Amino acid sequence: MSPYRFANEDTICAISTPPGQGGIGVIRVSGQRSFEIGDRIFHAVHKKKLHKAPTHTLHYGKIVDPRTGEVLDEVLAAVMRSPKSYTCEDVLELSCHGNTPSLMKILSLLVREGAREALPGEFTRRAFLNGRIDLVQAEAVMDFISAESEIARELALKHLNGDFSQVILKIRERMVSLLSNLEGNIDFSQEDIEFLSEPAAVQKVLNLLEEVDGLLNTARDGRIVREGFLVALAGRPNVGKSTLLNTLLGNERAIVTAFPGTTRDTLEESLLVHGVKVRLVDTAGIRSTDDPIEKEGIKRAEETIRSADLVLWLVDATAGMTPEEDKNIEKYCRKNYLILFNKIDLVNDSGLPRTGRFSNKQVLKISSFRKSGIRELEAGISEACLQLTRWTGSEAGAVVIRRRHEQALREAKASLLHSLDSLKGNMSPEFVALDLKGAIDHLGKIVGITTPDDVLNQIFKDFCIGK
Repeated sequence: MSPYRFANEDTICAISTPPGQGGIGVIRVSGQRSFEIGDRIFHAVHKKKLHKAPTHTLHYGKIVDPRTGEVLDEVLAAVMRSPKSYTCEDVLELSCHGNTPSLMKILSLLVREGAREALPGEFTRRAFLNGRIDLVQAEAVMDFISAESEIARELALKHLNGDFSQVILKIRERMVSLLSNLEGNIDFSQEDIEFLSEPAAVQKVLNLLEEVDGLLNTARDGRIVREGFLVALAGRPNVGKSTLLNTLLGNERAIVTAFPGTTRDTLEESLLVHGVKVRLVDTAGIRSTDDPIEKEGIKRAEETIRSADLVLWLVDATAGMTPEEDKNIEKYCRKNYLILFNKIDLVNDSGLPRTGRFSNKQVLKISSFRKSGIRELEAGISEACLQLTRWTGSEAGAVVIRRRHEQALREAKASLLHSLDSLKGNMSPEFVALDLKGAIDHLGKIVGITTPDDVLNQIFKDFCIGK
């Protein structure tokens, strides 16, 4: 049985602010008995009862244990009546002092007086079930809370505002319109009335496929926003890759020695670079070796470099660009890359390295040890990563950022392709209509129109308690 089996029957409560000391700690109560239970423990200074208070009003008073008369805290009680609240139910929010033991004691008092502790995401689930938000917006609540970069925050906010949902619903509406015409052909087939010709139906399905493909093409961008750009530090041994990793992170994460081949495996850390989330990976130095352990490290380095969104290829400025180095760059850096001449502090003006065939945009001169050129490098990383995405901030609402959405779109595409085959094969309209209904259902799953309970349970169990 689902842990959410109580649905909207109970009055629920939870601490909605993070644990620990703070100026304010908020306890949220939602359900039909919110104000009744609140009146049992809240004594307003103006002596009025919460169940008689107008909606969206704030009241100052004290939390008092009705059994002992003990005063637990001075609080502000916010009254929000159904349906104009986060959950569309009667909601009471108590702004208390941010002391964890005190908040837990007040929460226990609410439970003792008839409320139930909320399950993870239960407030947002009720907002969804009561029609205030759709499923994409519900997921965007958690995406917004957990956003680690400015791009992720902007994108989650657009999804929260319903931008992505509107795109999905408009495509679904066009599918429904096409289905109604096809069903008209079925219903009036005996009367020689044609609501939609076969060529016109084929074109409409092709148009729908183009729209679905357009969304699927943004899934990679969505993955990058959620997980970060994969940036590989590459080059020969002892060119300063690990030192650069430590410099960019601001701590001694990687072991640095004067001996070549210290790094034997990939080492990954996440950081923000000018508001862009980056997964920075230190790799083993590329060279010929008979050491089986180092060989495996180089193999993993090559795999990381090939899959990276951006490669930072380090060159030792004291050695310069050798023919072997040039061949390695040609071999590994076929995509997005920057050439970094490192250890520039060890080279005098007359010995500055030549950049060869590479343009100034591709080459930066830095010193990982002295931290010179690092600001320019960070700007270069941010610019290079953002150029990889196909959208701008104004278009971000139509980006697929969750695997669930991507899977549903792929299933909708498969159904549309089946319907197209049926149309071109002159099959009965019933078969075309059946596939089209499948596509409509798959899009409905995204916004929550046709989403099974087990999927809902999976989505909301990842939410924090109190949201």
